[in-house]
Amino acid sequence: MKTTHILNIGYPKCGTTWLWKLLAQQSWFTAAIEKENTRLITGVVVSDYIKPYTDYDITANFAPGNFALDRYVIKQLSELPTVQTSIILRNPYDLYWSLYNFLPNSDLATYNNFVNNLNNQSWFTRPAHVIKRWQQIFGKERFCIFFYDDLQKNNSDFFNNYCKQMSLPDPAVLDMRPKNVTRYTYTNMELDSNLITLINQEIDNLQACVDYDVQKWKR
Repeated sequence: MKTTHILNIGYPKCGTTWLWKLLAQQSWFTAAIEKENTRLITGVVVSDYIKPYTDYDITANFAPGNFALDRYVIKQLSELPTVQTSIILRNPYDLYWSLYNFLPNSDLATYNNFVNNLNNQSWFTRPAHVIKRWQQIFGKERFCIFFYDDLQKNNSDFFNNYCKQMSLPDPAVLDMRPKNVTRYTYTNMELDSNLITLINQEIDNLQACVDYDVQKWKR
């Protein structure tokens, strides 16, 4: 088994693909499969997971609210001291807009409907709940939180800091790939006041979990 194994989790449109591609450039990088992993939600037992995966540096990304992971993986992997976890968080307002413009949405009447649908999927809209759950299982010292704001500000510094925080070797290759930034505008699509109140409350809940100013995200 490697001395360090990383389990990345992440919401869509938060830079996980960019991070994965940059990691894949490094000579020390090894991974069992390419980026996404959906096998465990079909009932793969933990012993079958550990054998092929923890011999590698990085595990493919998982949706942060995938409760199947609790049953099959998270608790038992947390007992291995070599396993660390990470997540990249993004302002939910920007996240919703970017995801809306990225996905086929011809059947969505309005942006409000789209965000309402996401709010009905509590795993997507409750980052504080997700973080508390992962921190409880892995402990804060083995659950590193990163922010998309920092990736946008300076992607080289972001990646170097990621490697440092995750106890990875210094990156020898820094061929900074452009982020897959979805082009979008806010024209003619505005959230109603009730949704804004709900999202702002979730930002407040998140602020209680992170050592980072997320109040600036609020509308």
